[in-house]
Amino acid sequence: LEMRPERTMRKMVSMVTGIDDMNLVTSDFINAKNEFADKPFYLSYFWDNVTMDNVEKVFTLARKRYGIKIGVFDNLHFLCRNVNHITQEVGIVSKRFKQLAEKLKIPIILIVQPRRVDVNNIPSSEDLKDSSAIKADADKVLILHRLPMVSTPEIGSGGGGMADLMIKPLDESLHPMTMIKCDASRFSSGGQTILWYDGAKSQFRYATQKEI
Repeated sequence: LEMRPERTMRKMVSMVTGIDDMNLVTSDFINAKNEFADKPFYLSYFWDNVTMDNVEKVFTLARKRYGIKIGVFDNLHFLCRNVNHITQEVGIVSKRFKQLAEKLKIPIILIVQPRRVDVNNIPSSEDLKDSSAIKADADKVLILHRLPMVSTPEIGSGGGGMADLMIKPLDESLHPMTMIKCDASRFSSGGQTILWYDGAKSQFRYATQKEI
């Protein structure tokens, strides 16, 4: 994980309880623990020695020891630092994650950075940073896209509402309206939806008609 375990846990407790992560108290962590009692998850954090070999060892041991049924790695580009051969390096790492998933017989969610695109364009699977091998190796590619905004306008004011702001972004803070698009899928058709992201609670929900 790119985020420290302590911070990840606060985000997960906030997500489960629906409480802003800045307002969490001890009882919230106890309630979240009970919620996750039959949904065990395991965090691995070794920022000082991140190599693909070590990642494979951690996933393999977790599968054997704990029987994990899904894995997540954040993010692929953290493993690829050779600026002179970045495309080849990304391609090799992507292939090794694919082989690891096949070996362990579990899905692995691999978080990938997109390359920079024009702010008014929606990224696609062709915009995954540094290598087309990522799309080729993946069974599914999910794109999460949010646009910049200045501030939240009044809902229903007409002209310059939420939907308009999605088309005409103005600064670097991100709009909570999020497009989630299945841009590539090996075994099924793709699709997309719009969800509302509450960053303070780490929750997605369906956007209301007024918000759209």
